[in-house]
Amino acid sequence: MRALVVYESMFGNTRITAEAIAVGLSTEGVDVEASEVSATSAQLDDLAPNGSAAVAAFDSHVDKKVPGSASRSATRRLRRRGYRAIVPPVSFYVSGMQGPLATGEIDRARVWGAKLGAALRSQRTASATG
Repeated sequence: MRALVVYESMFGNTRITAEAIAVGLSTEGVDVEASEVSATSAQLDDLAPNGSAAVAAFDSHVDKKVPGSASRSATRRLRRRGYRAIVPPVSFYVSGMQGPLATGEIDRARVWGAKLGAALRSQRTASATG
């Protein structure tokens, strides 16, 4: 099972979050790579859903109530393109505009990554027996 965690990070907080998510995925036996969107070998527009391509979106933003969410918007766009979201989008919080990540967010990202890995494994098992 393979996963690609793609991120864009202005101040480094989303990169740290993506790397923590990748660690969580790997604890569930997922072969995972975290890559900045501009360095990703396959551009996302070129990745066509094939019925088994699952996605999950995350974002990071200031730890105050702000309208909208990049992860919700990304999930909607991915669904319109034919991808299947395996979990609801999630936000990770940053203290102030430039960070650092709020206390506990790195651990929360690792746990979320592990949940993603478990969901992927469960889906794989279900499709193999289904």
